[in-house]
Amino acid sequence: MSEITDPNSNYVDIDSDSEVDWAGLDDNYDVELSFVDEVLSKSVGESLVKRGYALALVDEPFIELRDGFQLALQAFCEQPLETEKFKFAIKSDDTPHSPNQFHGYSRMEGLKEQFMIRAGGKNTTLPLPNSYFNSAFSVDSPHFGKTALRYYEELDQLCRRALYSAVDHLNMGEEGYKKLEKILDPVPSIEMKYPFVDTWKRDTSDIEVVTDPVKGDICTTSYVYPGYISTSLLDVFCYQNTFNKSDGSHKKYKNNHLSHSDSGILTAVPISDVPALEVFDQTLQKWIALERLVHKWAEQTGRNHKNYVTVFWGDSHEYLSKENTSECMHRVARCDDLLSDELNPPKRFSHVFKMRTFSLFTAPRYQEDYELSLCQLKSLESAGISVLPKKEANSNATNKTAETNSSQCTIS
Repeated sequence: MSEITDPNSNYVDIDSDSEVDWAGLDDNYDVELSFVDEVLSKSVGESLVKRGYALALVDEPFIELRDGFQLALQAFCEQPLETEKFKFAIKSDDTPHSPNQFHGYSRMEGLKEQFMIRAGGKNTTLPLPNSYFNSAFSVDSPHFGKTALRYYEELDQLCRRALYSAVDHLNMGEEGYKKLEKILDPVPSIEMKYPFVDTWKRDTSDIEVVTDPVKGDICTTSYVYPGYISTSLLDVFCYQNTFNKSDGSHKKYKNNHLSHSDSGILTAVPISDVPALEVFDQTLQKWIALERLVHKWAEQTGRNHKNYVTVFWGDSHEYLSKENTSECMHRVARCDDLLSDELNPPKRFSHVFKMRTFSLFTAPRYQEDYELSLCQLKSLESAGISVLPKKEANSNATNKTAETNSSQCTIS
């Protein structure tokens, strides 16, 4: 089951005796706080294979970047809707309510705001917001676009390391690394050599910003090839948490997001400051309120919840291993019991990195994947990288030249 994109798909009358089978409305299993220690005692790869998810440890520089982006995201979400936000919405299909969001801003009235961020190489034209005043902290936020792309790089590398760990646990050897090299976005500075050598690249890519008076800031990064737009994306959310019992809205939404699996190969979610992510543990065959559990465990043990990122399998895990892995069902709780002020509830911000498989080698999942494939093929050919058999590549290049400009990839 892939991501739910129907605006009404989260509607469940929770007073009804009947429940939607796939909605994941079962209660969470009651586990001890030591369960977090048990998960952390295993490698990320082993936990992914056995449970479907894992907890990855991150360092202080990662937390600083996470917090900086959070300031920028919060400040952006404070901006008036009609003046600033929708200019950053880019879709493959302009049909009303079309789920074919390519990059940028979207919203679901009364539930959440969302911003999809892809990494674009030099000569691409993806706009990202600038800096805004953050009223909660009375400071100007970091530049949204620059911070987002740097954060993207960190999360992309975290996911790659998690996948290496899974390959090692499955004893797939060099064959596993070759599979990953073929199905993930190619990154110039990262070589997938077996055995794995930790080559984390931090703050080494060049990020350029060109201000466009209409579109906003055009942000590009050398983390991907010139002209290349990533298949993977950083998908960030602002959940409103406005469940007012007097108007019946508490009956409309059972959860902020009902049970689902993501369409990529792996998803990474830094533990949110307002805990709500819940996962289905494939070992226990039970739902676990993972973020709440980590928060309580961190408070009791003197740790920082920000040092942990949840990673879990998406539908495309089958491109790596069909027999030994399974997509992780997960959901986002409503947080009702955390809302002390129903009239002014705290918003929940969530940063979700979705590592998706390379559109040129795996089946397209969305309409925009077809356009991405043309863009990516042109980019890699220009870089002298052959990604298709010669006959097929020449045929594609001949047939699609009129559709894709050789120096730019522009989807608007």
